[in-house]
Order: sequence, then structure tokens, then C-alpha cells
Amino acid sequence: MKKQFKIVVLIIYFFCFAVPPVLASSIRVDSKPEIPCLSIIPGESNQLVYPKDALERHDGGTVTVDLVFKDAESKPDIRMDGESLANSLVVAVRRYVARYRIPCMKPGDQAVLLHQSYMFIPYDTRRVVGYPTNNDANAETKAQLSCMTNIDGNKQPDYPAEARRRGSLEEAKFYYKLTFFAADKPPSLEWIAAADEASLKRSIMDYANGLRLPCLTDGPVSTKILYKFQIDKGSRTYLKDMSLRQFLGLSGDFPTPAKFDFSTMDCPFDLQMTYMQPFDDNVVREYEQTVPARRSFLDWLTKVSLRLNDEQKNTVLGNILTLKIPCGTVDL
Repeated sequence: MKKQFKIVVLIIYFFCFAVPPVLASSIRVDSKPEIPCLSIIPGESNQLVYPKDALERHDGGTVTVDLVFKDAESKPDIRMDGESLANSLVVAVRRYVARYRIPCMKPGDQAVLLHQSYMFIPYDTRRVVGYPTNNDANAETKAQLSCMTNIDGNKQPDYPAEARRRGSLEEAKFYYKLTFFAADKPPSLEWIAAADEASLKRSIMDYANGLRLPCLTDGPVSTKILYKFQIDKGSRTYLKDMSLRQFLGLSGDFPTPAKFDFSTMDCPFDLQMTYMQPFDDNVVREYEQTVPARRSFLDWLTKVSLRLNDEQKNTVLGNILTLKIPCGTVDL
């Protein structure tokens, strides 16, 4: 059986988004259907389950689906927009929505269209709060970046045929900085980290060359972007949630001396980390509330890097994990 190749694009602007508190990983639906008798086939589960393999691999994203119902008994025609996501997420949504029926439809009724989006969130989704970082953009910069568009009409870089044929990398990430100097000109591109795959790198360069920022009023404006190419169902390295002891046990470099007393920080507590070392500072946020006494500890964690080889450094770049901080002290 041939491998299926997918391209997954992860764009990180390093803004602090507040997310409504829910349990661990979750699936969210953007709206509730306004169809009175819409229901699941009797005997079928009414739960959309997060695919285990996707959850373990930290695959997430939004699958958008249009359902067309032509009568009361037939399964709907399914039109999906999720080809850039892990295949298991798309398959899970397709199987779930195929259970829908509108039993109150009568012969001769017009077809009914239902539009839904399912957001798969593979990490802890408690409300995240934190202090501004060097990577945070101000409101004006955010507004200008929101109009970024590709004049070629491309939503994402192409996955080059030569890379698909070789299948040499199960996952490849490219982290770079774009700087726009004019509204009608392509941005400059500065590589921060790049996987060892020339054809994928060229694809991103071609895509970036088509980007414009038409609402740019007072340049230059910069943003950092992380793109991820992945082969569906490919094996890869990722960071799981872990305790502080486990994290420090894997660490290879950190600022010293380091001395912290967690009893002064409302312990125990959890932190969310977006791991970016050694290419950038880690992004460390708190859950639910900020505790000023933790500030120096959070700043220190942004500089901690793990013992990883070059390939692993690329594959874990941008991973989001929860660190569990106990009561006690650290003295390094």
C-alpha cells in the first residue's frame, strides 16, 4: 500500500489567545445546527471521538464539512475541507457525520445544507494567561498581519512531488521570519531553522514570494512562522506532558545558578510550554491565573533546552506540552 502524503501547516504568530476552559484534549463544534429534527441514526454513537493515534501524535486542526440532505432516510452527501490535516481526523469526522439524518423531511422537500466545523485540540485547553514576551505583537501589528494574503491564491506551500516520492522525512519543519517593507512587495525571508530537505525549502520560498500585506501602513512589519510538512501516519518524535523533574532530567542546557522555592508560588501548579529551543526562547504561560511570584521561574524556563540530536530538534520544534510543577525547591 502506498503511503498517503499530507501537508500540515502550522502558523505561529506568538499571540496570547485566551481559550475557554475545557478538559484536557477536546473537540469543539463551531455552532449548533438549526435543524429541528436533525438526529443520529438510532443505535449509533452520538459522540465524535478523538482518534487515538492523532491524539498521541499531537495532531490537531479544524475539519470543515458541508452536508447535503436530499431525503429523510439517505445518508448526506459529504463535502469536506480538511485535506491538509492528518487523515485520521478527516476520516473520524466523515464517519461521524455520515450518521446524521433528517427524519422529518418529506418527499419533494428541497435539499437541506448543513455547514459544520470540528476543531480538534490535542493539548490541554484550560484558559492560558501570561506576560508579554519578545515574540508577542502589539495590536497594530496584529491588525496588519491579519490581512496577509497570497497573490497566487495558494493557501499553503505545495508538497513537491520529488519529496513525496522519496518520503525521506516523516515530518519536516521550517521556522523563519518574514519582514514586509511595502504593501505591494514580497517580504524578506530569514531562516531560523530548516529541515534538511531542499525541495521543501524551495516550496516555502516560492509560497512566501507570493505573500503580500495590502493593509501595511507603517512598515516594516515582521512575523515568525512555523510550517510543518508531514507524511500521514509517519512516525515522529514529540514531547508529552511531563513533570518538572522529568523535564529537567532531559535538559541539556539552562542558565545557572537557578534557585526557586515553589512554596512561594501557590504550588502545585501547571504551566503550558511551547518548546522552541535552541532556535528561539520557549513560550511559557500559566493556566487560569497569573501569579507574580512565578515570573522569574517562567523567564528561566524560556531558556531551558533539551538533549536532542539535530533531527529531533527540528521535529519537536513548536510542540506544546504541560509541565507539572510540584511543591518544593530547585537549586541548580
